[in-house]
Amino acid sequence: MIQFTVNTGDESRSIQVDALEAFIGRPNDDRPIDVDLSPDGNVSRVHARVWLENGFLKIEDLGSSQGTQVNSSPLKKILVIRPADRIKIGDSILFARLGPPRPKDAPKVERAPVAKPPTPKINPSIPAETGVGIQIEVEQNGETKRFSIPKEEAFIGRKNESHPIDVDLTGDLNVSRIHARIWVSQGKCWVEDLQSSHGTQLNGENIGGLKVISTTDIIEIGSYRLKVSIGGGLQSNPELAQTAGAQQSSTAGGNVPLLQFYPVYKEVSYRYFAPENRNADQMSNYYSTIKSPIGMVLVERECSMNIGEWPALANPHKAQTLLKGLVEFPLKLASATDVAGVCTLAVEHLVKVMPGISRASVFLIDSNDSRLMLKAHQPSLKPSVSETLMHRAFDSKNLAIWHQADPTECVQRMSIHTGIYAPIVGCDREIGMLCLDSTDQKLELLDEDAVFAAAIALQLGAFLQQKFAAKESIWTGW
Repeated sequence: MIQFTVNTGDESRSIQVDALEAFIGRPNDDRPIDVDLSPDGNVSRVHARVWLENGFLKIEDLGSSQGTQVNSSPLKKILVIRPADRIKIGDSILFARLGPPRPKDAPKVERAPVAKPPTPKINPSIPAETGVGIQIEVEQNGETKRFSIPKEEAFIGRKNESHPIDVDLTGDLNVSRIHARIWVSQGKCWVEDLQSSHGTQLNGENIGGLKVISTTDIIEIGSYRLKVSIGGGLQSNPELAQTAGAQQSSTAGGNVPLLQFYPVYKEVSYRYFAPENRNADQMSNYYSTIKSPIGMVLVERECSMNIGEWPALANPHKAQTLLKGLVEFPLKLASATDVAGVCTLAVEHLVKVMPGISRASVFLIDSNDSRLMLKAHQPSLKPSVSETLMHRAFDSKNLAIWHQADPTECVQRMSIHTGIYAPIVGCDREIGMLCLDSTDQKLELLDEDAVFAAAIALQLGAFLQQKFAAKESIWTGW
């Protein structure tokens, strides 16, 4: 019923637990262990528990000596976990999701650990393999070598101590130590220049960021010319066919899957896909043509916008502080005379009331132009947001709590650290998106923050719908 993927060093294994509850730890005399992480001494004998409750998988740390982390944050209380959440216990990274029930009387099976194959370097003595991962053909001075990268991502550069390199081009000093990255996302192959000194060219043009590539494209890095194709190893993996490392969410909203990373841009308007036009293939094609992002974020967890599904609050002091702000908000809205004034009041109030939140913005839908338009932002700068994640929030009808990808996952760095996207809805119609973020590297957004942001977004949607629908042709022009 609960399926785990356990990655330890170069080994990966899958474990299915045919029960509503699973204990993680090491063998002991006190309690049976379902997910055995021995012989890791950093794992307590009864370390953590994962269980199914009201349709959600939850996790708690059971007083372990070294603690448990979820998406790099210490697990301090019971938390709802999603399929893409990274659970770190000792030296292992675990993913948990609901699995199909095993046929009755079928034996419990644990797959043997499978060692990951070594990552090849550019070396004439290593022959190319076929049908595995990313295939890269490298040509220099008339000499061509073909190599296989047995995974979904490859870093190109020169050998260095700060980051592992998959394709070593040490022979050319015009190649930066960490020069470029090639990976698979949404069924497409991408190349990204990682702020190299001499740039990366695609078919003779400097990409200046990242681009989708095909088998006929030529990538130029220094004096090297590269051609890339995707091997059978990736195509046979249904999760990688969606996006590199992505996992489909168990929540509603199949047109915008829960991805591992979401690109971030800094614009005042974005393309909007209405629900009837929110086709996964159409959106994938659109996102493959837009310009390079300024960074990447990943979803830490989602929270339903349905009041009946909100999590229980465990921090009374913070809940009381936010409750006061929730009561004050409609009183402030009463003084607004137009849509712009409503949005401005909202962002100013949120930055003032929510501890740690330093920036807030409101985007409203202009259905006439199929755009998400920025209506208010505090402070008065262009906000950094992910339109892909905004559409994910619309489609799943969930609030999303996110944080910036770490340097090993995305070299590009942004000032923002974590934040919240909450859909603004009125009478079951999508009106816009409330975006909050923080530059505080130590800020941990709690369930109290999620519930408060969801409540403000619901109030904002109801107020806009009721007061301005008749006057300003709602969802068109605003």
